[in-house]
Amino acid sequence: MFSRFWYLLVAAVAGAGIAVAFMAQDRINEASQVRVDDQLRRDRIEIELWLRYDARARLDDVAPMAAHNDVRTALFQASGRRDRSELSAELRDGLGQRLATLNNTLQEGAAQLLFAVDNQGEIIAQLGGSTPPAGAGLARFPVVSRALDGYVGDDIWVYNDTVYRVAARPVIQGGQY
Repeated sequence: MFSRFWYLLVAAVAGAGIAVAFMAQDRINEASQVRVDDQLRRDRIEIELWLRYDARARLDDVAPMAAHNDVRTALFQASGRRDRSELSAELRDGLGQRLATLNNTLQEGAAQLLFAVDNQGEIIAQLGGSTPPAGAGLARFPVVSRALDGYVGDDIWVYNDTVYRVAARPVIQGGQY
């Protein structure tokens, strides 16, 4: 009888030890999950800050292009045309060449894909990517729409199955965006 009592006592102590081990493991898992959540939150905030910094740098890089007299004049002429279907090839080519020259001066900040649109959002000139069809536009993209309203903005696009960080800045000529 004495040995049965010890068996019961050892079994109770072992059971209590196993229960304490499971409870301790739960506490360790909860603490670990809290640390992981905090680290992910901090990483997300840091990434958001870096993306804002990068967007600001891109907007600053695009500013000389938007202020360049040749670019402003070409976009003003393209926006002022009466017949939307007619746009001279020399205007498109001249604007494209000027944008390529200005883009090359940016060195590390140079755009991989660069669009110049008229006041209706129609693509007038493009650097990089495949050639858009005649009359293609970007006015329905929120960042472009906001730029056409006079605001700077940034976004992330998936364009032709490639992810791009986008910066849009209005071009002001004659009081028009």
